[in-house]
Amino acid sequence: VLANSLQNPIPSIQNAKHRDELYFCHHALEMMLSRRITLFQIEEVLDCTEATVLENYPAIGLPSAHCVILGRDGDGKYIHIVIAYSSAIIEVTTVYEPTPPKWISPNQRGG
Repeated sequence: VLANSLQNPIPSIQNAKHRDELYFCHHALEMMLSRRITLFQIEEVLDCTEATVLENYPAIGLPSAHCVILGRDGDGKYIHIVIAYSSAIIEVTTVYEPTPPKWISPNQRGG
């Protein structure tokens, strides 16, 4: 089942991760390195039972983002994972911790 055909793409994203078919664009890897977010943390966030689609974006194709996943790593740290997908791939486009002033809380944008 393609991620873009689902209301909730998380199961498709998790399946891609478990099949080692979740891709990371160069920008995402740079952001992970500069923000000290590890691949293990990304895996924890995607596998956590609280993982949820925080925002959906119009499906206009890669490399545009399709959704933001909100979840927590094993230490309880909230992380946003921005995902883009097509019929061929599911790709992480960036990752970050939701912090002020852009984010009031992990699930609410700032002013």
